[in-house]
Amino acid sequence: MNRNRRTWLWIFGLIATIAIFYYVLTIDVFSKKQPISTAQKENIDKVNSIEEMNKIFLEMIKNQKKQSGRIVMEDSAANAEQSTELTTNTSDHQMNSMSGKEHSETNIQVSGIDESDIVKTDGLYIYQLTDATLNIIQAVPSSQMNVEKTISFENNVSPSQLFIYDNQLIVIASKYEEAIHTNGKMSKRMMQEWYQATAVLIYDITNKSNPKLTRELEIEGNYISSRLMDGNIFVASSHYPDIWILEDEKSADLRPRYKDSSVNNDIKPIPIEEINIIPEPNEGNFTNIAAIDLNQPAREMTLTSFLGSGNQMYMSASNIYLASVNYPIMPLFAKEKTNETTTIYKLNINELEMELAGVQELEGRLLNQFSMDEYEGHFRVAMTKGDTRDSARPSSNDLYIFNEQFEKVGELTGLARGERIYSARFMGDKVYIVTFKETDPLFVIDASKPKSPRVLGELKIPGFSNYLHPYDENHLIGFGYDTQVTVSKEPGAPPIVTTEGVKLSLFDVSDLSNPKEKYTEIIGGRGTYSELNYDHKALLFDKSKELFAFPISVYEETKNVQDSSTFAFQGALIYGVDVNEGFQLKSRITHHNNGSGYENWEDSINRTLYIGDQLYAVSPAKVTAHNLNTFNKVGEVELFKK
Repeated sequence: MNRNRRTWLWIFGLIATIAIFYYVLTIDVFSKKQPISTAQKENIDKVNSIEEMNKIFLEMIKNQKKQSGRIVMEDSAANAEQSTELTTNTSDHQMNSMSGKEHSETNIQVSGIDESDIVKTDGLYIYQLTDATLNIIQAVPSSQMNVEKTISFENNVSPSQLFIYDNQLIVIASKYEEAIHTNGKMSKRMMQEWYQATAVLIYDITNKSNPKLTRELEIEGNYISSRLMDGNIFVASSHYPDIWILEDEKSADLRPRYKDSSVNNDIKPIPIEEINIIPEPNEGNFTNIAAIDLNQPAREMTLTSFLGSGNQMYMSASNIYLASVNYPIMPLFAKEKTNETTTIYKLNINELEMELAGVQELEGRLLNQFSMDEYEGHFRVAMTKGDTRDSARPSSNDLYIFNEQFEKVGELTGLARGERIYSARFMGDKVYIVTFKETDPLFVIDASKPKSPRVLGELKIPGFSNYLHPYDENHLIGFGYDTQVTVSKEPGAPPIVTTEGVKLSLFDVSDLSNPKEKYTEIIGGRGTYSELNYDHKALLFDKSKELFAFPISVYEETKNVQDSSTFAFQGALIYGVDVNEGFQLKSRITHHNNGSGYENWEDSINRTLYIGDQLYAVSPAKVTAHNLNTFNKVGEVELFKK
């Protein structure tokens, strides 16, 4: 990364951090947030005018002043952005319309709905985002791999994700510019003149050596998540306007802005009729969703927006769900503690049209997108409430089920008291939930009757799974950590739980009332970690090819008192998985210089994929190709000069 970009982004990050801290102080710490009302479609209104919207914001300012009192700082910033983004279905050996070879796809959550990633392939080329550049790599034939084109971006553009669709390459980036002031004025509380937008850059890659930027789109706010379905991209962003400017300019237009170069290059506010409000809104934040038709490049994107937050996204073929955890920050000497709540927004989608259809606020916190699912018209969500460390309000875990009208019709509450959810997976009418505190209970839940879900079976084992992946109808794979429990030397103190090596588990759920951990594999010791522990897209899985591959950094235990473990390996591990034989290590692939006793960022293999009978390992430094049967290296191209 060049020095100007690094410095520029560091400064912006520092400013954003300070702004978020102030925002939390002035809004969350002192506000006694009342739970929002459950809202169905008939209770949701459109904003009729800027004046109406500003009255809502002015009421928020008034309430904040009452609650924060003397703490409100008249000349400080209240503008903040909250960032996010960091499945079955690896789409096994799919054929891309523009490729001639069988190839792997990104590991996704919902079949038919693609998710953006840092590496994609079309069966002939590999597309890689790294260090603010985009590499287009000719991958076939593997013995003649070469970098066909490298695309660089301006210093104020930070690319993070990409899609491939036909002969189009779509890059999602954060874009920073000088702030676009409302009516030419700047709020007294604005700390810095920054404007942040989520940018969507669309390239025509018919000629891979000469890609053409054909369309640029911007949606004000920071990037949340995105999906691609049937040639339509849905992109969500979050924007906190500077509502305090209304004290100086009551007619200020605080609507999020957008740009679509298919129409013109003007930056304009979202139409007022596309902004939704729920009864008694209390969040001065816009969540925006843009829908872009890749099959009709001249068609303007459609937009919808609502007052509220959403930083986890789940999408089905018919609906988008955006969820946000509301963390109460209590005064230091508060006598009572308040549990977190999670607000979930449901949007109906029909091609490019989107409509806010309902809102629910539930007690507890949602872990990630895999805590949400839709099946046969019912939305299911798994949540944790309470605190694993607080005996006065111990944690427990719940499953809630909602109908098509987004009304709660069923629930299963009070699971695993004192523990929290570490992973969840919905497979048809069955739900699998992993909780943990000292051991790892795997719960098998029957949700075939939405009004009365019930636990069928439970398994307690050491360690925990961060991620659950379906293997077949009767088996699933757990990926997480082994743990060690040590009795505390302090009388009455709870046991000490330490995380050890990475753990693979193959669960047999053929008998739903008696799940079993059939096979396990422990990799490394304390300090070992994998990107798959927190990002499902790091997994390459293909059952028919017996492929289960993931990036990893391995540390081994040492008797040295000063260091509990030492660096041993950086790269990717390739396993075979079989219900009769368990896990078989097939290969260890590394781009690391074995003479180095520490990890190198540029050598970290962050994705593996296959094209035909070749396995490709991708790192910032290089791409290597390996025979899928022998795993001998058959090709290499360098990307990063050390």
